[in-house]
Amino acid sequence: MNRLPDKSARVRATRRDKESALYQRDDLLKRIHEMIQTRRLIRRGESILVAVSGGLDSMVLLHILHKLAPANKWRLSVAHLNHTLRGRSSDADERLVRSVCQKLALTVFVERADVRQLAKKQKLSIELAARHLRHEFLARVAAKNRISTIALAHHADDQVELFFIRLLRGTGGDGLAGMKWRNPSPVAPKIEIVRPLLAEPKSALGEFAAANKIKFREDATNDSLDILRNRIRHELLPLLRRNYQSALSKVTLRLMEIVGEEADLARQMAEDWIANARKSRRARRNQPFSKLPVAVQRQCLRIQSLNEGIASDFELIEKLRLEPNVNFTVHRPASSTRFISRDNDGFVHRQALEPANFNNESSQLSLRGSVGRTTFDGVTISWHN
Repeated sequence: MNRLPDKSARVRATRRDKESALYQRDDLLKRIHEMIQTRRLIRRGESILVAVSGGLDSMVLLHILHKLAPANKWRLSVAHLNHTLRGRSSDADERLVRSVCQKLALTVFVERADVRQLAKKQKLSIELAARHLRHEFLARVAAKNRISTIALAHHADDQVELFFIRLLRGTGGDGLAGMKWRNPSPVAPKIEIVRPLLAEPKSALGEFAAANKIKFREDATNDSLDILRNRIRHELLPLLRRNYQSALSKVTLRLMEIVGEEADLARQMAEDWIANARKSRRARRNQPFSKLPVAVQRQCLRIQSLNEGIASDFELIEKLRLEPNVNFTVHRPASSTRFISRDNDGFVHRQALEPANFNNESSQLSLRGSVGRTTFDGVTISWHN
């Protein structure tokens, strides 16, 4: 006698049928869904705040997550920050996002920000100021609505561009590894950022948008060669593809993965050494700082410096590594000057440099005669010709 499948089996079969119907219409959906599951980016039944600017990337991300949401019981809402950088164009971006969210029956949170004012006040580039305001806005909206996951639309082309930006600026392995699939928000560590599109090229997103008639808006500033990222995108990368490596994106992404995994290993070894060395002298004797691999030494010093609130560059880390028990000055904007040093055991120490206090009293002295002496504030001054 044939037995009827139990309820859980019927539910799984229904879910597979729904997913199969989705995948038949677009392979991109299948790839993104598999990546989300493989990398455990979003849990079943989770609430997600989708950051949507109105451009191609974020509009595709929104529609993909919306298509996958029913089968995964995700609860989506949308956040849009109007940067007010492009006047009417910025307002048109906002209107499009509101319109699409209304059509998809999704809650949308919208705010306006004066990016130029922040950039001027804190002496930042427009790009950095916009990034800071955007992360602050997303984290605040997520926290207020008890959402622990924010989805961003960064893709493979963004990764390649970021690699060359950081390469030109001279960053280390952590920087060259690029963006993570998932990482804590830079302004709210308890809120997680996920990037489901990170393996997909922009061309695939464009094809999906065309096939699904997804509306989006072009940002004219993406063509401005005043911005380093755009010069890399429009000038450097086409040159490298044309004259040096046609498979540039594939090679670069592979290199980023290799460098990132090696940097992760060095960082994990450094964290383990710091934890063990702080516990006992025996651990420090068995594995002294001076005998650690150079990459691990640098990570040890970098981690400790960051914990002290000091973002150290390569030069400072090397000074600390090579010169123990020497105070190095660290200047921090809007804060006191500090000394930083490391001892023979490899531990970093910092000390605030107290500002010099001067006596405001004054005295006028006429140096008459060939020989003389006077006392001021307990100090004897003498002179002779």
